[in-house]
Amino acid sequence: AMLEVIAHHGPGSAKAAMAEALRIAEVKRGLTFEYCLIACGANHNRAPSDARWQEGDVLSLDSGGNFQGYIGDVARMALLGQPDNELNDLLS
Repeated sequence: AMLEVIAHHGPGSAKAAMAEALRIAEVKRGLTFEYCLIACGANHNRAPSDARWQEGDVLSLDSGGNFQGYIGDVARMALLGQPDNELNDLLS
């Protein structure tokens, strides 16, 4: 579900729109959506908002879906564009 959301959202996508897309993707897979924490760019506020994912921004997507009483927590990171030297160093 997360990879689907990342693949279908690009520059200028609002955090709230991506969180809603994730909710829909999880529900389509038979999960009960529990929460979505999402941050992008220099702002570390993880609440869905009108803030936009821009070229060069790192995206943090963290969500929990409930399946038959079990809540799974998954987090994924994505980068819009190419990593700069600092990001390459951090990854190393």
